[in-house]
Amino acid sequence: MKNIIKIFITTLFFLSACTSTKQVFNENITEPVLKTEPKLIYPLDAQQENRSGSTVVIFTITKDGDVSQTRIHNSSGYKDLDNAAENFCKNLTFIPAKEHGEAIPSCMRWEVKFDLKDLGRAIKSEIADINDLYVEAEKATGASKLLIEKEILKKHRDILSKVKDGIKLNDYIYGVVQNNIKSEWKDVSDSYPLTFLLFHDFISRFKDYDSLSTVKSLLEYSLNQDIDYLSLPGNFQEKDKANMAVLIQKIKSFVEINYPQIKLNDLVIKLNNNSIS
Repeated sequence: MKNIIKIFITTLFFLSACTSTKQVFNENITEPVLKTEPKLIYPLDAQQENRSGSTVVIFTITKDGDVSQTRIHNSSGYKDLDNAAENFCKNLTFIPAKEHGEAIPSCMRWEVKFDLKDLGRAIKSEIADINDLYVEAEKATGASKLLIEKEILKKHRDILSKVKDGIKLNDYIYGVVQNNIKSEWKDVSDSYPLTFLLFHDFISRFKDYDSLSTVKSLLEYSLNQDIDYLSLPGNFQEKDKANMAVLIQKIKSFVEINYPQIKLNDLVIKLNNNSIS
């Protein structure tokens, strides 16, 4: 897991001064705190052409904790990687910096690294580990099986918290879920990460797990995150819009058929409103 951290963690730090913001190195000022971050899109063309790089983005954090006024400070050398890095930063949210307890705008520098070789190697290692655990779980019983099941859930959650590249997340998802789930979803979601499938797969494998309600809660949370991801502006190109509509309808039907206990009011609104127009 240490390799995952090295690959996916981004480096960030305050700038001592920034246009339209106040000085940040002041004992009366508290730094902004990262609140949420989107999944990072590693452009498919860049992956196919084996292009890597590092982009440094400078941006303003508003008093509301949103990101504005982004600009490329150091380019990766590739426009599509720079665009992906800038779009990633635009969708970050923060608890804003504060001076004497009052929210203030601030400026931050953030480095986004695209490293295809290390990324792929780390994902393959995690896939192998999970599949080994599945084999062990099939042979185990009682308390031993329960420990393995908990380890599988932990690994899934670690991956989701640390891996931010959408396409590589799908490599992991389709590398560990059962073939019937893979064949059902991969054609309509080869590059859109559907993290809820990890928990759907777990539920279908381990129907006797002693805390299925917790897993269903994880599924519902991941489903919301996936829908939010699909709705983020700039994530997908014009050619993807038709596929997006099909995918959204498929997710809606999946929830209604398999998990009717999930509260669908907000989800249905999101699914309908997030259809790409």
